[in-house]
This record gives sequence, C-alpha cells and structure tokens, in this order.
Amino acid sequence: MAKVTVTWHAVMDDRTCPVCMALNGYMWTFEAGKDHFGYSLIHPAYGVVWEVNRGSKAHGHIGENCRCHVEPKVDYGDLLERLRNIRMMLEAAAVEGESKGDSAR
Repeated sequence: MAKVTVTWHAVMDDRTCPVCMALNGYMWTFEAGKDHFGYSLIHPAYGVVWEVNRGSKAHGHIGENCRCHVEPKVDYGDLLERLRNIRMMLEAAAVEGESKGDSAR
C-alpha cells in the first residue's frame, strides 16, 4: 500500500531552538486508506508543530523565525505490482471470454 513519510529537518546550529533540535529527523508516516493525512503534523510531546498553510508552529506560534522544513516522500510500495496483477487477470479473462465465444459488444 502507498505511504507518505514526512521528515522534520532542523538547521542544527546555535540559533536552533531546543524544540526544533528535538524534532530533527522525526518522521510521521501515513498509509493510504488507513491513516488520515490532515493539514497539520502533531508530535506526541510538542503537539501541533507544522501546518500546511502556515509552516512551522514548533515554537507555539507561526514560524516567523523558524528555519526548519519538512520533507515529504511517497512510497508506492506494492501498488505497481498490484496494478500489473489486475491487468494480467483482466487480459486473461478477456482471452478466456474470446475463446468461449463471448464478446463484449
């Protein structure tokens, strides 16, 4: 099944706040059809840390000075293999139907 993984990336220098340092490398994973991917990222200890329309909220406010970013990655997993299998089954059914004299008209 397809998954979206979002990773928090902090700059990691002397200007980086303790919250962003703690979040650096933290990953959220959402599985298609199972998890709801909303408009915010929620951390168990820090609450809402990112909003799609506003960016970082890791400091409890809209990230005016935050230099962090999030990186989404999509993993289609076995989705392509499943599609290939469905196509092969449909093609086999079409051939079988033709050999029995069935035709889709």
